[in-house]
Amino acid sequence: MAVKTRTATVLVVDDDEGVRELIAFLLQRAGYRAVTATDGPEALRIFTDTRPDLVILDMVMPGLDGVSVCERIRADAATAAMPVVMMSGRATKTEIASAFASGAVEYLDKPVHPGELISLLRMLLPDR
Repeated sequence: MAVKTRTATVLVVDDDEGVRELIAFLLQRAGYRAVTATDGPEALRIFTDTRPDLVILDMVMPGLDGVSVCERIRADAATAAMPVVMMSGRATKTEIASAFASGAVEYLDKPVHPGELISLLRMLLPDR
């Protein structure tokens, strides 16, 4: 008898509605459950409620940026090991370095290539 695995939940956080909806669509089409947030504070609320398996964060958002959200996820022992992928369309090398320093496991340039995104998620969530 095959072991049934649950569908992995991915939290997508981006202040650009088009980007957020496109990534959520790609994830759902690949068999993931996508939940979305428009900014950092909303992301932290949804994160607490849903406890996703992975988070995809835009680096540059008003209010609370992706680096700050990632640092808060890492500060909680219960979620410190959760994969966080950071993305941006205009990050400098210094900003990308700060994304990794905050605990991001990967960085993606926008626009995100669908195949690259799904391959990365399959690597980071192999049992789901």
